[in-house]
Amino acid sequence: MNNFFTRSITALFFAIACVSCIYFPGYIHLLFFIFSIIGFNEYLKINGPKRRKSLNFIYLFIAVLMSASFALAQLGLVDQKYLWINVFSVAAIFFIELYQKEQTPFDQLAKLILGYVYVIIPFVLFTGLGYIVSSEYSFELPLGFLFLLWANDSGAYVFGITLGKNRLFERISPKKSWEGFFGGLIIASIAAYIISMYFHSIDTSHWIILSLIIVVFGTMGDLVESMLKRSKDMKDSGSILPGHGGVLDRFDGLLLAAPLVYAYLQLFL
Repeated sequence: MNNFFTRSITALFFAIACVSCIYFPGYIHLLFFIFSIIGFNEYLKINGPKRRKSLNFIYLFIAVLMSASFALAQLGLVDQKYLWINVFSVAAIFFIELYQKEQTPFDQLAKLILGYVYVIIPFVLFTGLGYIVSSEYSFELPLGFLFLLWANDSGAYVFGITLGKNRLFERISPKKSWEGFFGGLIIASIAAYIISMYFHSIDTSHWIILSLIIVVFGTMGDLVESMLKRSKDMKDSGSILPGHGGVLDRFDGLLLAAPLVYAYLQLFL
């Protein structure tokens, strides 16, 4: 009971913070910049270099540089040509690893570069949803995305608890069920239709398609993050959100769904 109360209070304040910040471009970039850095730090603790902790500070600084450069470019505060600094940042990773005495150096390189792709880029693309329809920021797509993500999570939880019998992917996540998956799909589709009545940036058909993408790849993102933690015998990615774990635990669905939603909108709008 206490755990349920803790989860509920955390979820409430978390939702209020996200929704409040999404209305203002400066705040959404700041909030999700913070989330991306905390998430990347969690990733480093799970899957980063273990031999020299001091290196993680350098890799975290590169994550800060990468996330901040995209945020400033999206806000129009710096010219997009400065995004090329990220190419030099990636080159610096190779340079650093070149001087480490490792038997399998490319294993470390692969883990590090995967971290930037898996954690930093999805948050950048999520905030980028606000600029797809127009060069001026609009809160509708980022906020609609979160509403659909939460609708899927809520539907999957309720249907899974009440009706779940057939395991979706028992080897990775024993509690997830097909009933929960389709429950999330139903609730997210209904939410997409309701959202389309108030948010007119895109048509109803696009909102419905976005709900399908978010349900499928949000669920996959949850499973992938569970796979990452299981591979390291960890329960949570962190402890910053009481009752929920870490940032990666809370945004596991976003990490795979946001890039796919962004790509869909870029291709078909």
